[in-house]
Amino acid sequence: MKFIYLVNRIHWLRARAQRQRWHEELILVVHEMEWTVRYYLHQSAVWKDRRKVVFQMDDSGAAAYASRKIEMWRKMAFASSNSFTKAYPMFKFPIT
Repeated sequence: MKFIYLVNRIHWLRARAQRQRWHEELILVVHEMEWTVRYYLHQSAVWKDRRKVVFQMDDSGAAAYASRKIEMWRKMAFASSNSFTKAYPMFKFPIT
């Protein structure tokens, strides 16, 4: 009887530890999803700053390239945010 109790106790402790690890992993993944979207938005802002500089230099080719990069990074932010929301509906990251 004691042996079965001991086995059940060990199994319960291992299951609890695994549940705690999965809970921690979920927290990390949600943060990584947010960091990904924030990184894409940051890159968009970086290219906006670069576009301002080339506008001042009156370089329309570089400004057009910067505009394409801004749009590329914003699309990536929207796409990743939408994908993350589909995969984990509790993920909400407002993109303005």
